[in-house]
Amino acid sequence: MPARRCDRGCSRTVDDETRGALIRLRKEQPGWPVWRLVQALAEKQVITPGTTLSLSTAYRILTQEKLDSAALHKRAPVDRRALPRPNFPTISGNQISCTAPW
Repeated sequence: MPARRCDRGCSRTVDDETRGALIRLRKEQPGWPVWRLVQALAEKQVITPGTTLSLSTAYRILTQEKLDSAALHKRAPVDRRALPRPNFPTISGNQISCTAPW
């Protein structure tokens, strides 16, 4: 059986300069989608000639650096219940006491 590749997990098409430029631009513009980041890098001619930066590669780089949109927009969970009920009826013995206005 063939041995595993030594460059497994590393990009062979994107050099370190392009990778660094993508990470810097993401930190400067965290609200931009990935396609816009790639487009801005191409407009600024930051991408090294002969190198192609596909969207899937850009997503993969940003996910490895924990700069994907899911990691940037993590928020505290929101209580989405329609009617919060702070006072539930309590049962003690044969009596039911309720402080809620039902």
